[in-house]
Amino acid sequence: YLCAGLELEEELISPPSNDGIYEGIRYFTCPPQHALFCYLHDCRKDNRFQEIPVKSNAPYFGPNQSLDVHGHVRPSKHLHASQLGRVKGIQGNNNSCYLDATLFAMFAFHEAFDFLFKIKLKDPDCCEVQRILKDAIVNPLRSTGYVSAEHTFYLRKLLDKISCLDGLETEEKEPEEILNVVLDEVFQIEPLLSFKNGITDEDSKVNLCQILLERSRD
Repeated sequence: YLCAGLELEEELISPPSNDGIYEGIRYFTCPPQHALFCYLHDCRKDNRFQEIPVKSNAPYFGPNQSLDVHGHVRPSKHLHASQLGRVKGIQGNNNSCYLDATLFAMFAFHEAFDFLFKIKLKDPDCCEVQRILKDAIVNPLRSTGYVSAEHTFYLRKLLDKISCLDGLETEEKEPEEILNVVLDEVFQIEPLLSFKNGITDEDSKVNLCQILLERSRD
């Protein structure tokens, strides 16, 4: 029979353990009472850890992958139990939390930004951003409540290619920066908000306005 030598995370008192020696031969070194030898057929994989495939060099985001959903999916008017719990929402990756939260706020429960999907774009990369947003992010989010990270990963690569803003693929970006890239550079629409400057009487056009301000301690 084949035997396996295991180094344990915690000290083992019973059955008696050692520091990596079996029948007088040292096979490995570990702290005292942390080694255990057993038959290989008595071992099994720890189901707490997922086995990562190594078929390609593509990033691996876990076993729960969401699929594209075509057509028009309307958002739910109410929060359902199926939309709560683990493996829900937009899966984040590599400082994407503001992007994930911004897309969720824009599309999860209302159609205010669905007009973006009807805009006729000419640039192929911008068209691909539009497709990814609709079929791979918004529709799955509305229909199943979950979007896996490979889709937002691909979206970030496209935005980084299109935009003059550096670091979209790897760095954390503010919601206003994300809105500016998506609305101004990809879809090329006018800013959503326009304000009158009380001092210069000039118009200020922005996509995001901070309503709640931090209180000064002075």
